[in-house]
Amino acid sequence: TGSSSGTEQLFVGDIGLTPAAPETFNLGGEVHDGDLLMIVYDFISGDHTMVGPKGGRSIIWTATSGTYDVTVEAFDYSSDTGGVSRISGFNLMLSASGTILSMEATGLDVETIIEAFHVVGIYRLSKAL
Repeated sequence: TGSSSGTEQLFVGDIGLTPAAPETFNLGGEVHDGDLLMIVYDFISGDHTMVGPKGGRSIIWTATSGTYDVTVEAFDYSSDTGGVSRISGFNLMLSASGTILSMEATGLDVETIIEAFHVVGIYRLSKAL
């Protein structure tokens, strides 16, 4: 079950995360350890922006039912100076089992930037890609 491009859509929507609270995604297919998943997210905020484009960012992850940590970073822009004041980041803990993918955002700067982080799609990629 997939398209000719080797990509299978498992989730599409717009889900924001809450700091230190696990968010679960009901997937349209069963995920197994070793599946190559792509989590697509947008990062929209007047106060923060991601390195590169604000939309269509992605994390490529080899699924595991254990916990896997990814660091997501954003530049903080100062409206006073019109420039970057610092880089903020948060930890994204990922885990997948069956038809459920869970993620939890934690870390020092998570409260500052998490409101702008939105998961918009989860896809299974062909291992041949």
